[in-house]
Amino acid sequence: MTEQSLAAIAPSWELWRHLTRSEQKTLLQSARIQSLPRFHVLFEEDEEGTFLHVLITGRLKVFKTADDERQVVLYLMRDGETIGEHLIDKPGAYGYTAESISDSVILLLRLDALREIIRQNLSFCRGVNGLIFTRLQKAENRMLNYRFNRTEERVCFFLKEMVEHDSRKLVTGEREIKFLMTQAFIGDMVSVSRQQVTLVLRNMAQRKILKYNRRRLVIFRPDLL
Repeated sequence: MTEQSLAAIAPSWELWRHLTRSEQKTLLQSARIQSLPRFHVLFEEDEEGTFLHVLITGRLKVFKTADDERQVVLYLMRDGETIGEHLIDKPGAYGYTAESISDSVILLLRLDALREIIRQNLSFCRGVNGLIFTRLQKAENRMLNYRFNRTEERVCFFLKEMVEHDSRKLVTGEREIKFLMTQAFIGDMVSVSRQQVTLVLRNMAQRKILKYNRRRLVIFRPDLL
């Protein structure tokens, strides 16, 4: 991709405005764009961190592999969000795996170039620290949900998140999740079995909270999630 194309895409990152023109030009010289089809891995958890990844469009799930080989999803990455910012301070492995759950476009910025900038640009440094704090909060909330909540509460927690960020309002006032919501996908996102998800969705359908049919999920009563 040409430098002109990169320059058109890069400003969609919220911290771009904190960089001087000279710093922006330096980053663009080593930056690149990656198009990632659905269900493809962006990087593995033991891979050496080279880039800060900025999600331009699409969705990525970020997860760690437990000792029993289960995937524990840390968070769902959405447009404009970054991953790998914890490596700006100290080089190392990413520590988690990032995989697309929809066709995605990612801006890749070299971490070594960012390290040089962050030492000199206080405004940018504060912005990066804010990203790290927000990311830790989201991951902590998800982990607390996994540890202390029952299966139905886990599923509701995830559905609330999807309604807020990934739904469209129908003319009837109901909310339809824009993704294909298979039981396996929901179970993967909240660390429960497909069978448990099926029981939860069936129970919620009987209570007229939602409707699930052919991977189409419509929420009648978001307030009851």
